[in-house]
Amino acid sequence: MQQHFGNASRTAYPHLSAEQDQLLSAVLSQRIPDDCSAPDPRSAIRKIVSSCPPTERPEHVLIAFKNSLDDVANDLRIPYSPERNTLLTGLVTAFIEEMYGSAPVVRDSACRGK
Repeated sequence: MQQHFGNASRTAYPHLSAEQDQLLSAVLSQRIPDDCSAPDPRSAIRKIVSSCPPTERPEHVLIAFKNSLDDVANDLRIPYSPERNTLLTGLVTAFIEEMYGSAPVVRDSACRGK
């Protein structure tokens, strides 16, 4: 797992690889909070999940994802706000669903999960 936790340019906390960070950056660059017409980030999240080696401690991969997601959002200067929280929380939820193979949340016309 060194490649996923060895991003020394950031902090001592685990992070994804530079390539995975680029995928996150692309996802965050095209997302507008509460925009149902925005592209679904699942394909990029699926790529990130599939590029992580198998581990007995999947929670470490989740921690690395969350750390990288926060750093990429900061790099893109997405301001701290309820909208940012909603956006990042949705991506973390999608990551967990993809990681554990559960079904995605169905969105209604108001962008609420059902």
